[in-house]
Amino acid sequence: MGGGDEVLGFQLTMAIFAVLSVIFFWLCFALTKERVVPPPKQSTNVKSDLKALMSNGPRLILFIAGILTLMSIAVRSGGTMYYFKYFIGDDGAVMFHLLGLDFDRTSVFMSLGLLAMLVGITFTKTLATHFEKRTLMIVLSLGNVAASIGFFFIPADQYWTMVLVNCIGSIINGPTPAIVWAMYADSADYGEWKTGRRTTGLIFSGIQFAQKMGLAVGAGLSGYILAWYGFVANEVQTEDTIMGIRLMFTVFPGVLAILGTIAFFFYRLDRSMISTIESELSTRA
Repeated sequence: MGGGDEVLGFQLTMAIFAVLSVIFFWLCFALTKERVVPPPKQSTNVKSDLKALMSNGPRLILFIAGILTLMSIAVRSGGTMYYFKYFIGDDGAVMFHLLGLDFDRTSVFMSLGLLAMLVGITFTKTLATHFEKRTLMIVLSLGNVAASIGFFFIPADQYWTMVLVNCIGSIINGPTPAIVWAMYADSADYGEWKTGRRTTGLIFSGIQFAQKMGLAVGAGLSGYILAWYGFVANEVQTEDTIMGIRLMFTVFPGVLAILGTIAFFFYRLDRSMISTIESELSTRA
């Protein structure tokens, strides 16, 4: 199989995933009705808005968690191809054909992981109905950490064990995006309840900035890790370099994810408090 076709199967999966994401976004836009508006007497004041933003403790915790979590994702994603090529020994050999495309071990692994995450997403509503968001984020994040670090102990020849562990971790991780975005909305309500100013736009844009920062720093960190362990592209790697690649795919992102999870321990908005906040805000309107 030519070098240009080596990851074609994975690229098709990502393209399909992107198209589905766009469709879901448009459906959300079309079917969602805006129910939250700024307080009638609130006037635009950048200084007051920034002051309210900085005094929002839950928002600050989510900001820190967002940076660390996305750093973890970026480091692990950055190490995936290297892990399979140099540790697993994936030479691009075709495992099966689908829709006229060739799938090697790397593309099968990543594609099944995406499908498993979609399965995990279906459990979001049930879990959110029975458990606190904070508790779910801590438990699910630690479960995903265990799956990530567990890869370090799986031998290179146990490919299907890796696939299974990755699918389990992806299912566990599935509900977390929706839950954490709901927590962002809760922090916006908290900010209005505490300060009297509605800063939803600033809160969500700040969180997105944290996520982009995490991705950027994590991607850069991946390059530094490879350089630190003496990686040379398309060469036989030393034992130290192989160890660095393994750590970059397993332990290092796990440690970053643990740090992100620790942040959630300081998040104090629970159902009772959110219910009180929503009730009091409704009387102010």
